[in-house]
Amino acid sequence: MKSSLARLCAGVGIVSLLAATACGDETGGDPEAYPEQDIEILVGFGPGGGADVFARQVASIVEEQNDVRVQVINMEGAGGANAIREADNRAADGYTWVIDVSLAALAAQGEFGDPGYDFLRPVARFQDEIVHVMVDPERYQSWEELAELAEEEEIRLGGVGVGAQADIATMELAAESGLNISYVPFDGAGELLAALLSGNVHGASEEIGAWVDQIDSGEVLPVLAMNEERIEGFDDIPTSIEQGYEVTTGGTRGIMVHSETDDETVLAIEEVLQDVYESDEYKEHEEAQFIHLREGWLDHQGYEEFIEEHYHRVSSLLEQTGQQ
Repeated sequence: MKSSLARLCAGVGIVSLLAATACGDETGGDPEAYPEQDIEILVGFGPGGGADVFARQVASIVEEQNDVRVQVINMEGAGGANAIREADNRAADGYTWVIDVSLAALAAQGEFGDPGYDFLRPVARFQDEIVHVMVDPERYQSWEELAELAEEEEIRLGGVGVGAQADIATMELAAESGLNISYVPFDGAGELLAALLSGNVHGASEEIGAWVDQIDSGEVLPVLAMNEERIEGFDDIPTSIEQGYEVTTGGTRGIMVHSETDDETVLAIEEVLQDVYESDEYKEHEEAQFIHLREGWLDHQGYEEFIEEHYHRVSSLLEQTGQQ
């Protein structure tokens, strides 16, 4: 909503230099010169998780490519909803970004309207990671072992966030497999890892990239990839499709801004982000985190279409499972 000053300037058309300065573009400056000031990135999850790592990588490259400072702010809790609500309270000037992993799913669960555009506007999607079921190898050695247990009793798979991709992927896995699987949400990857290693959950729905070090050390073992094909370097891990489960939901991450951000500013931010995505530094990060296995980039239009589709898919899943 425009301020009283902005409405006055638009209606009167003052031409003096002083008035022109006061009546400047309320988005915070000239979109062609974006960015002209420091940027904040809100992350709805704790430090160390996939969303946090992604935000800090993007922030680092934006700072290198543009003469601005980028601060990452973690606002964990409520499955990412806290960061979304905070962004809605900020100015629609394009200088507050939000890492999106769950807007469509939260909207499908009644949090933010259909499908959440009253709060945020999509700018660009970066990632579509493959979700894996991970276990503590001291307790389980294979998906078959875990699935056999799930035929006899309920098994609990943990994940980061309520309504995030881990939650949806786990619900789809339970529905497709017919196994007795429940989902346990955590606010961050560190908390989830501690629960897995202490035996408070049987397994975790997570991306390989988040726990590369733990996998390399043998502390964590991937046992099921929710993908069509096996992953190079992890050839011994069966896929969901091989098991007869039509589940390939990925861990998507993108960047959004306030819903009232104007078109020109959105396009300017998209251009900045595409430069990040195409940089050598980001490509190296993708490979190190195993994010490169699926094409991640979607511009603002493609990202909006993806969210619409995801919203309807999640709504249907919630209805099928009696949660809506």
